[in-house]
Amino acid sequence: MSITETTTRAKTAKEQTSVAVEKAWSMPDWAITTVSLVVLIGLWQAAAPFIDPLFGSYPSQIFSSFLVMMESGTLGEGILAEHSAVFCRLPARCADRRPGGPSARTLPGG
Repeated sequence: MSITETTTRAKTAKEQTSVAVEKAWSMPDWAITTVSLVVLIGLWQAAAPFIDPLFGSYPSQIFSSFLVMMESGTLGEGILAEHSAVFCRLPARCADRRPGGPSARTLPGG
């Protein structure tokens, strides 16, 4: 067998493989992600009765609490309170990192 024949056979085998791969069906990435999340949440819900509530809660209980908090308005208030506390402290944290700020000073006796 000559080198030309070997190369030609390799090319045709490669083309056949690439055609077979192109025709193979594959699940879209978004579908894999969705199915994985549904399975994970389903397993969590099924295993929840066997887990101490101290370590976690049912997904259905979390969702029902979310709906109750949305209806009463406490969820929005809590989110605003937490974010305002973070953003009020942010300028002070940034001031600490400026050249000459508290983090750039030397310790007494050092």
